[in-house]
Amino acid sequence: AARQAGLQVLALPEVDRKSLGSAQGLELVGAGHLEALMARLFEPAGRRRRAWPILPALLLLVPALLGWLGATDVVEVVLRPALARALHGELEAENTVLLGLPPEADRRELRARYPEILFRLEQAGARAVVLDVLLLTATEHDVALAQAISALDLPVIAPVRLEGGVRRPPGALGEALVLGVGEFEQDLLFGKVRQAPARVETDEELLWHLAVLGLAGHQRARPELVGQELAVGVTRNPLRDGRVLLPSVRPSPRLDWDTPQDWGLAKDRVVLIGVIEGRADTFRSTLGPRYGLELHAALIEALARQSALRVADPALDALVALLTALGTAL
Repeated sequence: AARQAGLQVLALPEVDRKSLGSAQGLELVGAGHLEALMARLFEPAGRRRRAWPILPALLLLVPALLGWLGATDVVEVVLRPALARALHGELEAENTVLLGLPPEADRRELRARYPEILFRLEQAGARAVVLDVLLLTATEHDVALAQAISALDLPVIAPVRLEGGVRRPPGALGEALVLGVGEFEQDLLFGKVRQAPARVETDEELLWHLAVLGLAGHQRARPELVGQELAVGVTRNPLRDGRVLLPSVRPSPRLDWDTPQDWGLAKDRVVLIGVIEGRADTFRSTLGPRYGLELHAALIEALARQSALRVADPALDALVALLTALGTAL
């Protein structure tokens, strides 16, 4: 029947094949093992080269795309702080000191005390003062404060507000202060601060970050960009897309607002004045929970010690991701 149907190969149990002997014009194959039978019936002679499926090949491009778009930040946020700490250790805070504002004090009324505080810091030998307080509302103390700042031999740096257009301190106070931006950048997934823009370009002007201006006051120099590096005086620090990356820095020492006789620690340092009380002013960062004032100080320390982190360019990041994917596939 098989021969009449025009078949060439007949597969049947091994015991039956032996009992049949031979069948003219028909090849009998014993089906003792399914794998051997399938190989005999369906594998052509010689080695066949299989085409690589399109979908797996396209999936290999996904890691490169993630690297290019910065989605590998998930790994970077977890590994970079530990790796930087292991390779470079933690920087000591040698160039900054913090002066916390009195808790629950009226910010407007404090402006009457700033001239005395600034004078005492100058007498203590401070190199610059970063006043991390928004001074956007006019008060009756502004004229006296502006005159005090102008009479000092050290720069006093304060932030502007960028939301809804640049807002700066009013009148003579805005002219006496060195103005900059105090923003940090948080990653989208974990919400951690790990970098800050070295400068921000608005419609009206170019504003440097408070930390850059603090270092510039310490060095008595003007900041500038040299290629992909930030140059302030004798210091050079790498930037990534115009941003400074946070290395591991220990918290800066603190001064007591009510004991100015003990402010000798401010000598040859940048003094940062601001809020260092309460949870509302803390940030999650790659350094752990830190106040904004502490993050500014950490950036100044990194720049002053020329220890800003250097990371791969996005193109190299994508290439490494692609090679890793290819190696894993192979």
